[in-house]
Amino acid sequence: QSSEPFRVLVVDDDRQMCTYCAAILSRAGMHVETTMDAALVPALVQRFKPDLVLMDLFMPRLDGVEATRQIMAQTPCAVIVVTAKAEDHPGKIFEAMGAGALDVVNLPVLSDAAPLESAQALLAKIEIISRLIGSEPPPASPPAPTKLPSEALVAIGASAGGPTALAAILAALPAH
Repeated sequence: QSSEPFRVLVVDDDRQMCTYCAAILSRAGMHVETTMDAALVPALVQRFKPDLVLMDLFMPRLDGVEATRQIMAQTPCAVIVVTAKAEDHPGKIFEAMGAGALDVVNLPVLSDAAPLESAQALLAKIEIISRLIGSEPPPASPPAPTKLPSEALVAIGASAGGPTALAAILAALPAH
């Protein structure tokens, strides 16, 4: 694993929530940038190169679904949707996951008493994502294609957020 701190971009139109999440994540040893304008996110992702984007679902100029679509089209990276009450917006959450978001988590409760306790679910999701994307560096060059025997079986699976990647893989396969 890299000695660089895990880089997180927090996107939320609530200044207090951005500040609160940044404080919690910084305290957990992460490098954090924030923005309250989702329309700036694609450019920020290109410049900051975050390991993870925490994306609010509802924002005024550009919502989290469209911002996630733009990230995946321009500079793909891991995105987790954060929202006040995930259970109240299943349709919007599935739309975000279809655009490429990996998961959803409720925003931490604003609290001076025990900020890390209120953010345990968020920190747990970030830990899982950091292990998944940071466990091995990508290969320097793609492996040489191998010829499969005619009787070979290839299985590909995808969960929520995977249909776009699956479509790209299938489109690149030869017709035979």
